Amino acid sequence: MTNSSSQRQMLRVSEAAEALGLTRVAVWAAIRRGEIPARRIGRSYLIPRSALERLLTGGAGVEDRADSHGRS
Repeated sequence: MTNSSSQRQMLRVSEAAEALGLTRVAVWAAIRRGEIPARRIGRSYLIPRSALERLLTGGAGVEDRADSHGRS
């Protein structure tokens, strides 16, 4: 079993930001707005890989919600 981020079911905020092509600050803001689900484990926040996959395959997410509020 490997410990690489490609095998884990939960990702750190920095890993999620890299996968989404966003900054860590943008991911934190999306977590606070409820656009990206995250779980607090100790002092860390982890994001389910399945949630990121939904965002990347066209599920409602950071970009979609920004567009629905009048941003282009």
